[in-house]
Amino acid sequence: MVFDEAWQVVKMPIVPGSVYRDYRRERERDERMESLFGIDQGLATAPRAKLYSAKFDDPETGEQLDMRGSYRLPAEGDMLSVSIKEPDSLAGENFDHLDERAYADFSSMGLKRHKPNHWYSVGTTTLDNFQRRGYATALYDLAAYLLDRQRKGGAPLKESFEQSRAAKALWNSRFSDDLGDDEEIPENRVSWSPSAWDAQRIWPVRGDLG
Repeated sequence: MVFDEAWQVVKMPIVPGSVYRDYRRERERDERMESLFGIDQGLATAPRAKLYSAKFDDPETGEQLDMRGSYRLPAEGDMLSVSIKEPDSLAGENFDHLDERAYADFSSMGLKRHKPNHWYSVGTTTLDNFQRRGYATALYDLAAYLLDRQRKGGAPLKESFEQSRAAKALWNSRFSDDLGDDEEIPENRVSWSPSAWDAQRIWPVRGDLG
């Protein structure tokens, strides 16, 4: 019984109940952008994503790390980005991944004519020192959870029709209840065939995250 409970924790490194919309970060972001109005009016009035935060437990080191999520509405770019930060990061909101151990972007762009609510990875990376420890699995878990709550009826996160070996291993590990191969996953190339897309698996949504 103790072993089973410990293994369940290892398999699900996002801390249950830790996902929330981060209104404090949104306010700080908005204040920074509004302060730029006199310098760059376009940047100051650009669409602003919803921001989310969560906690990730590294199963090897025991570190509890910050996770971040950023969701742009479909009319504003249709992009979801998630990441796992370095501990005690001082970089704040940035777009260069310098303070991130793992990060991923997801989109439904290009599918709107066929499956407007189906999302897929457009790039997932875990730094070499942190592979095979559940980082990519946690990114997908957070992304699937956020997408499920953004739209009525949910927005399924599906595997790309064409995948790298590492991407296939990640999906297979999720469906076999194993952390599996958490290697760097390069940008996926997607086939736009509607019938082929229908056959792809949907990443399960964890109901215990928020």
